[in-house]
Amino acid sequence: MPVIDYSTYTLEELLDVKENIDSMTYPERYQRLLAEIKIKQKIKVKTVKDEPEVDDWSFYWRNRQFSIIIEFDKSAPTKRWRMGFILFMFFVNAAVLTWILPDYVVTELKELHQYTTEIDTVECRQDTVIDEETDKVSYFYDIVINVYPVIFIAPNFSPQMCKYVAQEISKKQRVSIWQEDGLIHQLSSNNELILSYKFMRPKVKDFRTRNSIIYLIFLAMFNLIFFKSIINALTPGSFKSFDFT
Repeated sequence: MPVIDYSTYTLEELLDVKENIDSMTYPERYQRLLAEIKIKQKIKVKTVKDEPEVDDWSFYWRNRQFSIIIEFDKSAPTKRWRMGFILFMFFVNAAVLTWILPDYVVTELKELHQYTTEIDTVECRQDTVIDEETDKVSYFYDIVINVYPVIFIAPNFSPQMCKYVAQEISKKQRVSIWQEDGLIHQLSSNNELILSYKFMRPKVKDFRTRNSIIYLIFLAMFNLIFFKSIINALTPGSFKSFDFT
């Protein structure tokens, strides 16, 4: 009887043979079959551990760690690319911070322009802000003073206080407004202080920085993604890119 070469069988085929073979009639063949099954099972376990499937995205992201890794070497031609990349990252951060950070600085009262005028209309207006990432809806109440053709805003009041202050201002004939870019930092009438600079300063800051946190989070994520590439540009070879092919 010819000897069957089980080494040419796949694991699935071997298991199928095991289900149908008569171990009592062919004991020697059955033992060779079991031995080959053990060999095939060990090979499969090793393959699964060493070579993850291409569509195993959890493995992919766990190893990528949300990083874009650009490798640099220490050769002279590459040095220009390294310096260019470092300068690029520097200017991106500088541009975003230069655009955002001034909003966190409130101009001192003595440096503000004082505007004395008669008010045409004053109202309490609701401002709706939607967070694009969380879809959270926030409501802010601002006092809007119309001095045609200019509009001044005193931001961030509670609904009740907004209505009360708007009514108080509407009773005045002339007011003095300390403002910048249309935002009221202080308001008085006949030497009576209605909205003080100390009271309005944090409100002005909050109004100007309502959406800044989104850009700061974006900048932090941008730097996190390219962090290993930055290190590689400074000290080539620190991190290796993950080959997922």
